[in-house]
Amino acid sequence: MAEANRVHRIGDIPLDQAALIEELCIGYHAVRRSGALAGDIAVVAGGGPVGLLTAAALRGLGVTTILHEPAEMRRRTAIDVGIADRVVDPDTESLTDVVAAVSGGRGADVVFDCAGVPAASGRLLDLLTVGGRLVLVALYTESPVFDVNTLIFKELSIQGSMGYVDAHREVIDLVRAGKIDLAPFITARVRARDLVAGGLKRLLDEHDTQVKMIVRL
Repeated sequence: MAEANRVHRIGDIPLDQAALIEELCIGYHAVRRSGALAGDIAVVAGGGPVGLLTAAALRGLGVTTILHEPAEMRRRTAIDVGIADRVVDPDTESLTDVVAAVSGGRGADVVFDCAGVPAASGRLLDLLTVGGRLVLVALYTESPVFDVNTLIFKELSIQGSMGYVDAHREVIDLVRAGKIDLAPFITARVRARDLVAGGLKRLLDEHDTQVKMIVRL
């Protein structure tokens, strides 16, 4: 038995899409903590499941969103779903130049690190406008190094975001209102009996081509 406050009615949301609600809550919690508002400019670094759903949460709130992701399939998902105003391929475009163009040279109001690559994380401060916020959503195998002088001179803030708190109801309402479409994020479905060969092995071999895999019992 679960406590009443941990059970949420999903209404007419299909069950396979409802399976993504928890992950969407992670992105929504990060967005809520950042204080991002409609009309702000945000950068999401990393287009894995959490990064894509963070971008979706931002767009659902009316935030101008730039997604930075090296994997072509994940970029294509972001474009097809329409969760980002700009999708940046690091092999062909400079994220710094894109942010400058979108913001008129001012910089982003908030950057979300959903990739957790220490060598790249330290450079994200350069994308921010004066008084901007960097939100650390990913977990790191090594601690990133940040330029403290940049942090001070631009009066920037760095904050962490862990999981979610009381986000389910608001997220379910966004999905039911049609502001976030979860269906395109489901890139594969496997039966439980095929979980190893058709699921886990596939995720290892094709991790850049998958967003979310649904296991059917």
